Amino acid sequence: MVKALPHNDEAFVRHVEEAMRRMAPSDPDALAALLRARYPSVRIVAQSSLAAFGVGIVWYAYRDGIAVPPEQNERASKPTLEREAS
Repeated sequence: MVKALPHNDEAFVRHVEEAMRRMAPSDPDALAALLRARYPSVRIVAQSSLAAFGVGIVWYAYRDGIAVPPEQNERASKPTLEREAS
């Protein structure tokens, strides 16, 4: 499972979901390579085993390479199309 962040960027979330359908689900480097064509700063991080709660492997796809609360970074909270226009 991959959680795309920011989750309010529908275009990014869709792109992550499409990339996951095209690849082996066990290779975060391959996922990052697929996403970098459109999102050059993307970073894939595996969830800590301490936070897993037995759900299995969870990755986080950070569109801008880091997790920043939207209230701390106006750019991070903007969907892709708005960011490209500014």
